[in-house]
Amino acid sequence: MACFYLQSRIQGKTSEDNYYRAIYLVQRTLNEFTSATAAKFGVEPQKVVRTVRMTQKGIQILMDDEAIRELPEGQDIKAEFATVDVQQSQWQSGSPSSGYELRLVY
Repeated sequence: MACFYLQSRIQGKTSEDNYYRAIYLVQRTLNEFTSATAAKFGVEPQKVVRTVRMTQKGIQILMDDEAIRELPEGQDIKAEFATVDVQQSQWQSGSPSSGYELRLVY
């Protein structure tokens, strides 16, 4: 089991507090990490369309299972849920809907 400490906010909203919260993963996969993070902070996991790491230099790194496996146990992470437009397939009617990009800073 792996444990990580996250401080989260939703883009454009002020945070209620500055506390970090623990998430625990049985399997170190991107899907489990994203689902646990979203659930912990009251976001529907299926609305998270991608997870990226934001470096101090502004580089955006698309996270995958390997990146999650390589995170050190107990890593503290700032997580932000940013609203993004999601393009629906050509077979679905309607305009693009919105989802979230999970942005990680550590």
